[in-house]
Amino acid sequence: KYALSYYWNWIGSDREHAVLRLTLVLSNVASAIAFADSDTWARNVEKHGLPSVTSEHVRFPEEGQPGIELPWNAQGAEWRFVAGLIGLAFGLPPESFEPMLDEVEHPRR
Repeated sequence: KYALSYYWNWIGSDREHAVLRLTLVLSNVASAIAFADSDTWARNVEKHGLPSVTSEHVRFPEEGQPGIELPWNAQGAEWRFVAGLIGLAFGLPPESFEPMLDEVEHPRR
């Protein structure tokens, strides 16, 4: 809450050209297993085994690379891209991540 308020004060009234700059740093993730309550996730596990992280820290983008820039008013598609990067960091293949998000967001009844 406070960080976002500070950010809005920092960019001032020029919000039309403002961007959010993101760097994802995941710590203490060694041996973590990503789980999604979806049929796509289950099929992926049957085909490739459980996705797991082998390093203690994951950083997107890699050290020395520019951060991810999103428009300040980013909508669902942009945030799905960020979620896809997190999924990739946890070993979820990009081609199955979109269907997983769809299944989790809109579960069958």
